[in-house]
Amino acid sequence: MRRVSVGAGLIVLALAAPLLAQQPQNDQARAANAERRAAAFARLDTNHDGLLSVEEWAAGRQAFARQLRQRQARQVRQRVRRMDANGDGTISREEWRGKPEMFDRIDADKDGKLTPAEFRALRGARGQRVR
Repeated sequence: MRRVSVGAGLIVLALAAPLLAQQPQNDQARAANAERRAAAFARLDTNHDGLLSVEEWAAGRQAFARQLRQRQARQVRQRVRRMDANGDGTISREEWRGKPEMFDRIDADKDGKLTPAEFRALRGARGQRVR
């Protein structure tokens, strides 16, 4: 089984940190950021040997991807709720704030309303991504 050293794992996490959050400006924020990175490493190191195996790394990536998909789905639901001005649980063409072509693409039954089921179908068709 191939393993990644603690140092290499921390380097990878350190390089990814700027993508996840802005760089801290003070010592307290730096310390909190270092604690979060150490906690993330500890979560990945499931057998607690101080090393990340290829399997542990892959499992961590899958968990991150799953969380990202869930977050994206929540964001879509929030956007839909904001667009639903009359609160009927669907988005009419008049309520839609996006491009008309996108509305037509999502409206599978062509009834002039977007339902939660149509959004779910689109998400499934696009590999869990809706823009």
